[in-house]
Amino acid sequence: MEIVKRNYVREECQRKLEMVKKAHADGDFSVREIIKGQKEYQHWLFKEYNGDIKKIMSVNRSIGLEFEFASYKFNNGDESKQYPAHIELGKSENFSPLFNIPFMLETDVHNELEIGFPPFLIANVNGEMNKGAISRIWKSLRKTMQEINKEALECNIQKLTMIFEAYGLESEWRISNKSRDLKVAKRKKHCTIQNQVYSQLNISLTAKEIAELTKKYGLSAYIPEMFKYFSETFNLLYKILAKNISTRMGETAIVHICKGLSNLLAIPSLLLLKDQPESRQNNRGVYSGVKETFGVWVKDSILNLIDNSLNDQQARDEVKQVVIEEKLALDDIMQEQIEKAMKIVRTQFGFKEEYKNIALTEYLNTISELVKRLNNNTPKYIPNRRDVLYKSESFPAQGKGVRRDTYVNISSPTGVQFHLAEIRNDDQIENFISY
Repeated sequence: MEIVKRNYVREECQRKLEMVKKAHADGDFSVREIIKGQKEYQHWLFKEYNGDIKKIMSVNRSIGLEFEFASYKFNNGDESKQYPAHIELGKSENFSPLFNIPFMLETDVHNELEIGFPPFLIANVNGEMNKGAISRIWKSLRKTMQEINKEALECNIQKLTMIFEAYGLESEWRISNKSRDLKVAKRKKHCTIQNQVYSQLNISLTAKEIAELTKKYGLSAYIPEMFKYFSETFNLLYKILAKNISTRMGETAIVHICKGLSNLLAIPSLLLLKDQPESRQNNRGVYSGVKETFGVWVKDSILNLIDNSLNDQQARDEVKQVVIEEKLALDDIMQEQIEKAMKIVRTQFGFKEEYKNIALTEYLNTISELVKRLNNNTPKYIPNRRDVLYKSESFPAQGKGVRRDTYVNISSPTGVQFHLAEIRNDDQIENFISY
């Protein structure tokens, strides 16, 4: 309650303390009460601020949780069959008028079932992110998904959504025709994870906050040994670029440059996926894995992240100059590292020279477009197009990055630019909450 009092001082807010406490899991509340409080809180904010999302985000952060909590199997017993990832199996009514987003049940790779929660709003404390509330909400929801994992085993999808409703995960779920052939099964993917639930946290963060998380925990994030060339590439690029940077903003931008360029090493694998089914890549492809490689995935373009890291003219000029001066050294590193990324393609399906050339072209485009953006005196945000669908992206992409199907344009308060970041596993969420 003290947290709420420090942040909400207006008289009308004080009269809503019980609602706000529930919305922030600030007390001994059930998940049903927390979700109900969060829904009431969002409706109340919508009314108080006349639907002005920028004003609302000036005193809140948004979070959206996803949980892979079970596998599915087909009623006919065909164990070789699977749906593509991100097939909608069911959804609830829209949660609130602020975002118009429902709870969503979808497939994921390896016959996974994943539930996506609509955005929740977490009030700032004295202008700072309220990580205590984020932690409480995440842990409460994860515990509920663990209970659902046990209770729903062998249930059909219709029964599963009834269990969702019984726990307070919204109501009036509608299931798709594709769900009618499925039952809930024991986990296949992440089967060693305790309690069988794997979390992902989507949260609005500034470029500076994302860079801090990447530097502190992202380079040691768990990934298979075969993908170590991502962090290796980051370190090689960072060693070249960071040595002549003198500003804090410049340091933030360099982290995003190195991370963004490193992610381009996924391009050969992404191109391969358009030629060959994901199931034939023997878990070597990085279509989803590229999001894991630094523990935090940013659902925005490389150019937006870098440009919005640099509000100071000196920092903009310094970063631009360093990139230009070190261009040849960067070229050498990227050519060598893209060769390592090509090993996956060659191991699976032989030599694909065009994949390497496309990856190099995209790297060169990224550098060129970055310099153009930094030639402007002030940063700008260019909204991402929403017409890139899962497994449909093409390259070159003019410096926008990879997995553009994940990109989201979010509202930001005046003077602050948020980017939607996805913290990719339970360990990284713990790291984020604790630092």
